[in-house]
Amino acid sequence: ALTGSGIGMWDWDLVSGSASYSPLNNRMLGYDAGELGATFAEQAAKIHPDDARTMQDKVEQHLRGETASYRTEFRVLRKDGTYAWFESRGMVVEHGPKGEPRRMIGTHIDISDRKVNEQLRRDLETALRRNRDELEAMVRQQTQKLVDAADDAELGHRAKNVLLANLSQVASTMAFNLMI
Repeated sequence: ALTGSGIGMWDWDLVSGSASYSPLNNRMLGYDAGELGATFAEQAAKIHPDDARTMQDKVEQHLRGETASYRTEFRVLRKDGTYAWFESRGMVVEHGPKGEPRRMIGTHIDISDRKVNEQLRRDLETALRRNRDELEAMVRQQTQKLVDAADDAELGHRAKNVLLANLSQVASTMAFNLMI
Protein backbone atom coordinates (compact mmCIF):
# COMPACT_ATOMS: atom_id res chain seq x y z
CA ALA A 1 0.00 0.00 0.00
CA LEU A 2 2.82 2.41 0.84
CA THR A 3 4.70 1.66 -2.36
CA GLY A 4 1.52 2.11 -4.40
CA SER A 5 1.01 5.47 -2.69
CA GLY A 6 4.52 6.63 -3.53
CA ILE A 7 5.66 6.55 0.10
CA GLY A 8 9.13 5.31 0.99
CA MET A 9 9.81 3.76 4.40
CA TRP A 10 12.80 4.07 6.68
CA ASP A 11 13.72 2.29 9.89
CA TRP A 12 16.48 3.64 12.16
CA ASP A 13 18.10 1.72 15.00
CA LEU A 14 19.14 4.59 17.25
CA VAL A 15 21.49 2.42 19.33
CA SER A 16 23.59 1.05 16.46
CA GLY A 17 22.96 3.89 14.02
CA SER A 18 22.02 1.42 11.30
CA ALA A 19 19.13 2.30 9.02
CA SER A 20 17.22 0.57 6.31
CA TYR A 21 15.17 2.03 3.50
CA SER A 22 12.41 0.58 1.38
CA PRO A 23 13.15 -0.10 -2.28
CA LEU A 24 10.84 2.80 -3.25
CA ASN A 25 12.76 5.16 -1.00
CA ASN A 26 15.93 4.22 -2.87
CA ARG A 27 14.27 4.47 -6.31
CA MET A 28 12.99 7.98 -5.56
CA LEU A 29 16.64 9.01 -5.34
CA GLY A 30 17.81 6.88 -8.28
CA TYR A 31 19.64 4.27 -6.20
CA ASP A 32 19.46 0.51 -6.26
CA ALA A 33 18.99 -1.46 -3.05
CA GLY A 34 21.96 -1.10 -0.72
CA GLU A 35 23.50 1.88 -2.53
CA LEU A 36 22.29 4.50 -0.06
CA GLY A 37 24.33 3.10 2.80
CA ALA A 38 23.34 1.25 5.90
CA THR A 39 23.45 4.07 8.45
CA PHE A 40 21.41 7.14 9.17
CA ALA A 41 24.59 9.23 8.96
CA GLU A 42 25.22 8.08 5.36
CA GLN A 43 21.70 9.13 4.34
CA ALA A 44 21.91 12.39 6.30
CA ALA A 45 25.14 13.26 4.48
CA LYS A 46 23.11 13.50 1.26
CA ILE A 47 20.84 16.21 2.67
CA HIS A 48 21.35 19.67 1.19
CA PRO A 49 23.65 21.73 3.45
CA ASP A 50 21.02 24.48 3.78
CA ASP A 51 18.47 21.97 5.11
CA ALA A 52 20.63 19.61 7.20
CA ARG A 53 20.63 21.62 10.44
CA THR A 54 16.85 22.07 10.44
CA MET A 55 16.32 18.37 9.80
CA GLN A 56 18.73 17.41 12.58
CA ASP A 57 17.08 19.88 14.98
CA LYS A 58 13.65 18.36 14.26
CA VAL A 59 14.96 14.84 14.86
CA GLU A 60 16.63 15.90 18.11
CA GLN A 61 13.48 17.66 19.33
CA HIS A 62 11.51 14.48 18.78
CA LEU A 63 14.15 12.27 20.40
CA ARG A 64 14.07 14.53 23.48
CA GLY A 65 10.31 14.03 23.63
CA GLU A 66 9.46 17.64 22.77
CA THR A 67 7.22 16.59 19.88
CA ALA A 68 4.77 13.72 19.46
CA SER A 69 6.21 12.98 16.02
CA TYR A 70 8.91 14.12 13.67
CA ARG A 71 8.10 16.02 10.48
CA THR A 72 10.24 18.15 8.19
CA GLU A 73 10.97 18.93 4.55
CA PHE A 74 14.43 18.91 3.04
CA ARG A 75 16.35 18.46 -0.17
CA VAL A 76 18.29 15.25 -0.62
CA LEU A 77 20.90 14.50 -3.27
CA ARG A 78 19.85 12.09 -5.98
CA LYS A 79 22.28 9.73 -7.64
CA ASP A 80 22.22 11.90 -10.80
CA GLY A 81 23.45 14.96 -8.85
CA THR A 82 20.11 16.80 -8.68
CA TYR A 83 18.12 17.33 -5.51
CA ALA A 84 14.72 15.91 -4.63
CA TRP A 85 12.49 17.51 -2.03
CA PHE A 86 11.36 15.02 0.61
CA GLU A 87 8.76 15.33 3.29
CA SER A 88 9.96 13.13 6.12
CA ARG A 89 7.75 11.96 8.96
CA GLY A 90 8.44 9.53 11.73
CA MET A 91 8.31 8.68 15.39
CA VAL A 92 10.07 6.73 18.06
CA VAL A 93 8.48 3.28 18.26
CA GLU A 94 10.77 1.61 20.78
CA HIS A 95 12.18 2.84 24.08
CA GLY A 96 14.77 1.39 26.40
CA PRO A 97 14.23 0.50 30.07
CA LYS A 98 14.88 4.10 31.16
CA GLY A 99 12.58 5.54 28.47
CA GLU A 100 15.42 6.40 26.10
CA PRO A 101 14.54 6.23 22.39
CA ARG A 102 15.92 3.11 20.72
CA ARG A 103 14.17 2.84 17.35
CA MET A 104 12.48 5.26 15.01
CA ILE A 105 10.50 4.53 11.86
CA GLY A 106 9.03 6.82 9.30
CA THR A 107 8.24 7.71 5.74
CA HIS A 108 9.61 9.80 2.92
CA ILE A 109 7.40 11.34 0.26
CA ASP A 110 8.91 12.98 -2.80
CA ILE A 111 7.36 16.47 -2.84
CA SER A 112 9.59 17.87 -5.59
CA ASP A 113 6.66 18.62 -7.91
CA ARG A 114 4.84 20.46 -5.14
CA LYS A 115 7.95 22.53 -4.38
CA VAL A 116 8.36 23.42 -8.07
CA ASN A 117 4.71 24.50 -8.19
CA GLU A 118 5.10 26.53 -4.99
CA GLN A 119 8.11 28.33 -6.46
CA LEU A 120 6.23 28.92 -9.72
CA ARG A 121 3.32 30.38 -7.74
CA ARG A 122 5.70 32.68 -5.81
CA ASP A 123 7.35 33.77 -9.07
CA LEU A 124 3.95 34.47 -10.65
CA GLU A 125 2.80 36.42 -7.59
CA THR A 126 5.99 38.49 -7.74
CA ALA A 127 5.48 39.15 -11.45
CA LEU A 128 1.84 40.10 -10.86
CA ARG A 129 2.83 42.51 -8.07
CA ARG A 130 5.51 44.02 -10.27
CA ASN A 131 3.06 44.36 -13.19
CA ARG A 132 0.41 45.85 -10.89
CA ASP A 133 2.92 48.36 -9.52
CA GLU A 134 4.05 49.29 -13.04
CA LEU A 135 0.44 49.64 -14.19
CA GLU A 136 -0.45 51.80 -11.19
CA ALA A 137 2.58 54.02 -11.93
CA MET A 138 1.48 54.34 -15.57
CA VAL A 139 -2.07 55.21 -14.49
CA ARG A 140 -0.74 57.86 -12.10
CA GLN A 141 1.46 59.28 -14.87
CA GLN A 142 -1.38 59.36 -17.41
CA THR A 143 -3.76 60.84 -14.83
CA GLN A 144 -1.26 63.61 -14.14
CA LYS A 145 -0.98 64.27 -17.88
CA LEU A 146 -4.77 64.54 -18.08
CA VAL A 147 -4.85 66.89 -15.08
CA ASP A 148 -2.10 69.00 -16.65
CA ALA A 149 -3.97 69.07 -19.99
CA ALA A 150 -7.20 70.07 -18.20
CA ASP A 151 -5.33 72.84 -16.36
CA ASP A 152 -3.81 74.03 -19.64
CA ALA A 153 -7.26 73.99 -21.27
CA GLU A 154 -8.68 75.99 -18.37
CA LEU A 155 -5.88 78.55 -18.72
CA GLY A 156 -6.56 78.73 -22.45
CA HIS A 157 -10.28 79.18 -21.81
CA ARG A 158 -9.58 82.02 -19.36
CA ALA A 159 -7.16 83.67 -21.80
CA LYS A 160 -9.81 83.41 -24.54
CA ASN A 161 -12.40 85.02 -22.23
CA VAL A 162 -9.97 87.83 -21.35
CA LEU A 163 -9.22 88.35 -25.06
CA LEU A 164 -12.90 88.38 -25.96
CA ALA A 165 -13.60 90.79 -23.12
CA ASN A 166 -10.76 93.04 -24.28
CA LEU A 167 -11.94 92.84 -27.91
CA SER A 168 -15.46 93.62 -26.78
CA GLN A 169 -14.17 96.63 -24.86
CA VAL A 170 -12.14 97.79 -27.85
CA ALA A 171 -15.13 97.29 -30.16
CA SER A 172 -17.37 99.20 -27.79
CA THR A 173 -14.84 102.02 -27.55
CA MET A 174 -14.48 102.14 -31.33
CA ALA A 175 -18.21 102.13 -31.85
CA PHE A 176 -18.61 104.89 -29.29
CA ASN A 177 -15.86 106.90 -30.96
CA LEU A 178 -17.51 106.45 -34.35
CA MET A 179 -20.80 107.71 -33.01
CA ILE A 180 -19.27 110.82 -31.64
